[in-house]
Amino acid sequence: SSLDRQYTNVTVYSGVKNATVENCVLTNHSGVERGACVGIMDFYGHGTENIKILNNTMYQNCHDEMLGVFSSQRWYAPDAYVHNVLISGNTMYPTNSTASRRVMAVTLGYNDSYGLKDIVFEKNHVIAEIPSNLITCGTLDNTTYIRDNIIDLNMTGSGGVIFKKKKNVVIENNTINFTKDSDGLCNVFKNKGKFVGNTVNIYGKISGISYLGGEINNNTFNVFNSVDYFVKNVQTVKNNTFNMKEGSRPITSMFVYDTLADSDYTTENIEICGNTVNYEITAEDEAAFINEKSWDKNWGWNGFHCLAVGGKNGNTAKKIMFSDNTINAPSVSSINKHLMFYSFK
Repeated sequence: SSLDRQYTNVTVYSGVKNATVENCVLTNHSGVERGACVGIMDFYGHGTENIKILNNTMYQNCHDEMLGVFSSQRWYAPDAYVHNVLISGNTMYPTNSTASRRVMAVTLGYNDSYGLKDIVFEKNHVIAEIPSNLITCGTLDNTTYIRDNIIDLNMTGSGGVIFKKKKNVVIENNTINFTKDSDGLCNVFKNKGKFVGNTVNIYGKISGISYLGGEINNNTFNVFNSVDYFVKNVQTVKNNTFNMKEGSRPITSMFVYDTLADSDYTTENIEICGNTVNYEITAEDEAAFINEKSWDKNWGWNGFHCLAVGGKNGNTAKKIMFSDNTINAPSVSSINKHLMFYSFK
């Protein structure tokens, strides 16, 4: 683990067409800096297409991803491509690296991986102990689907379920469970893309559900332990159900927009519509939490806010549509209670 080495079980390399890896047990416990269970790639411009990774069991504790799909046009071949990849029915056990900090569990493209098209990651069961990102998506030529998976996460550091600013990624109909041992600075969904129809159960502690841009629609979020916020600076939040279960840690703000400054993630039209929030926190737990946060009272954030807008204001006019939401919070007991709270520094 102290040496910079690479070991991969199966590499579907440049120029491979019509290949299937099915019903295998792929074990990679070498703990090296670069090593996967499966790599699907084109570095030399020969094209890789029509690849299926089906019903395998994978174990891996390396620094790099367990499974990667990518080309490398920048360094090797400008016409490299990977087309039509189906990753389905696999059981995957990526764990913390013995070599160094794991960077991610699955890669669907690097930033310089152009020519990636028709990538589907579906019906897999991922049981992961990771300090960083679960799935990263780079440059993708059309919509990539991450759907119908069961994902059990022990998050030990900072990261997220999907993490790269790529708008053409759809994460749908997955069941995502953060185990009770999770205690990481992560978000369920981060940056551009669509997070639709998923069920997320949070038994441990994470930062928030979503951060920066994107669409969060028709999902169910069940919080049994701790989140700091529901969404922060997200463009579209529609028809979701947020359940804060009794016994979970109270939160200060549900929907947070702490900067409207102009950036790559800023949108002129923010929509928070049709959501249902069931905030089942007891009055005693809520009062104890507010007392704990009393150091923050000078900023006015020591209360309970449903929609909190503040921080830095940009030069472009912004519109926030906050409409048709149902907020059930019968036991909120703090002195400062606001449906909407505005504070610009």
